[in-house]
Amino acid sequence: MFWGQTLAMEPPAVGVPRLRWPGADSDKTTKSMREALMGLAKGLNLTVRNVATHTREELTEQEGMEQLGAYSHLARLLDKCTVAARRRLRHKRLRLRPNPRRQPHWHRRSDRAVSAHGSSHS
Repeated sequence: MFWGQTLAMEPPAVGVPRLRWPGADSDKTTKSMREALMGLAKGLNLTVRNVATHTREELTEQEGMEQLGAYSHLARLLDKCTVAARRRLRHKRLRLRPNPRRQPHWHRRSDRAVSAHGSSHS
């Protein structure tokens, strides 16, 4: 699942970046390399990692070196890839600044004094 998501041909989603072999999407070699990387990564995962995890068979030194070489080759290819990511759109927060000309209602002065009963005095 990891390799299928990381090397998928679909565009990246927010929080789900992709590794891309460099080159134009329309280039046949670029497309072949992208598909081959996914196949190689998935194949190594199935034939090396899963087998080693689920069995207790000892590897010979030669087998271990060959598997290490295969992973080394994959790593070298992945180092040449670029990361394609889609960023979350950030909305600019509106910062409400107080208007210096406008005072809060409790600071406002009235030209006329108002009594506690709401009637105005002249």
